[in-house]
Amino acid sequence: MKLIFAFVLVVTLVWMPGRVDSADEDRGFAVAPKGSDVLEHTFEGTFFVRRGLKQQFERLLAEVAALEGRVRNGELESDVAAEELGQLRDELKKVQRLVNDQKVLVSAFQIHRQVEQGTFELGPEQLLVLTSDKVKIVGWDQPHVKYELERIVLAGKDATKESVKRHLDGILIKHAHEAVPQFVGNTPAEQKADNEKFLAGPDGKKLTAKQRERRKKLVQHIADGYKEFAEFQGRKVRSLTLAGMIHQEGNRQIHYEIQRPEGGGSQGSRWRRHAKLTLYVPKCRAVLVRGCQQGVDISGLESHLIMTASGSRDRDYNGTFRVRNHRGPLTLLNVPIDSIQDVGGNVSVEATTEMVNTGNHHAGGFRTAFTPAARECSITNIRGNLTASFVRSNLTLRNIAGIVNVQNEFGDTQYSIAAPIQVAAHRVVSLAGGVRLNLSPGLKLGVPLFAATNCGTARTNLDRQELDDLSVTHSGEHDSVRRNWRSFHTPIPQGDFMAQFHLMSRPEQILFDQKRSPGLDLMSRGGRVEIVRQSEAK
Repeated sequence: MKLIFAFVLVVTLVWMPGRVDSADEDRGFAVAPKGSDVLEHTFEGTFFVRRGLKQQFERLLAEVAALEGRVRNGELESDVAAEELGQLRDELKKVQRLVNDQKVLVSAFQIHRQVEQGTFELGPEQLLVLTSDKVKIVGWDQPHVKYELERIVLAGKDATKESVKRHLDGILIKHAHEAVPQFVGNTPAEQKADNEKFLAGPDGKKLTAKQRERRKKLVQHIADGYKEFAEFQGRKVRSLTLAGMIHQEGNRQIHYEIQRPEGGGSQGSRWRRHAKLTLYVPKCRAVLVRGCQQGVDISGLESHLIMTASGSRDRDYNGTFRVRNHRGPLTLLNVPIDSIQDVGGNVSVEATTEMVNTGNHHAGGFRTAFTPAARECSITNIRGNLTASFVRSNLTLRNIAGIVNVQNEFGDTQYSIAAPIQVAAHRVVSLAGGVRLNLSPGLKLGVPLFAATNCGTARTNLDRQELDDLSVTHSGEHDSVRRNWRSFHTPIPQGDFMAQFHLMSRPEQILFDQKRSPGLDLMSRGGRVEIVRQSEAK
């Protein structure tokens, strides 16, 4: 396919006189506002806010977190804490608005920007593969892809024109129309041919039967790692890569210092090169985004969208990650996600690694490896099925039209339902996190409800006519382990012993996601399970 290029180049450079410094030894310097503290860092600089206001903000954050923790740990009932939590959150919002209005950005750098635009065709296969850790994608109605690349370079007061230009020129969009097996793997036919060729060669002939079997398992394991990319295998795709952003590609750190008028200050470093990439993508077969660890904003796209952390080279723990107004299936493979909203297709999320800034510290003769609080994630307005596996997320689910199958091992899950759900087997499962179901006033689910825990707490405000209770010790067929279960369940007819027998085996079916009759199943083996009927609005 013939490429079409249309470039518009806009350059805004502010030159500061200074010595030639090809070694990038210039430094950044700034002075903070008097009586202020650091609020947050960005790549362009540091936000400061009045010390008293920051202390008030941090105090409210701590109070809200502590109260939420007491509710989560069962020390305080949620309805008892609701009024106090509401007041604290309202006060926090007011202070948050003041912080946002009054914060001041202090930059120790001269910031140089350059904008480039271009267009290209997708190709007959209508497949796009993008490798970038930070990207914005917008769906549009034109037949070609348009990109906007804003190059950003940080420099100190002694930076030279040559140094800044070299860094601006080093930020590149590389693209080609080609097969990319290194990213998406090979087709089954290609895998089979490669394997047969190896086995027929001198090295393959030396293998014993045991070694052949071991190799067969390894080859299959590798192939399984690429199974989500089957649409791209063996086909030419439009491949784009944002290059020049890591040290091996010429990016360098610039050191800076911010002094305080009262004395003291802080020092640090930033990457010199930064980029903001926006793609406008037409309706197409599939889009694969690789990297996704600094920030993602995807909206209005119409395709099968796959996002994977493979290919990532940098990350931003404070970045924003969201997908909205998407038409088509959505598959996320261990990428951070804060919000998934308005998706007209099935959603699959694998989040078995966390995007949180873990660390270590030494004190009192001990070494401590710590992890921060879980990230928040909201999934709302999904018109297909939702299948998700989280290791730990504070998860909010709302308005899911299809089948829900969610495992959130160590995080809390709140699922709100306002309309009858699809007649199918649904489940929300956790090992130690809380699972809470919020039911709208007067709602009839349309399927039986079952909620169970091994050693946590089960709680509901529904009466016995809506939810009966059952405590049982049961040895399952799947692992033959005796487990204690406490549960609430939709009542079954008295004397229906077969239904009672099936009810006793249902926890094992939920735990191992086995075939079972339609129903909404909630489980936290060590945490709290709650079914709460919301009160009528006043």
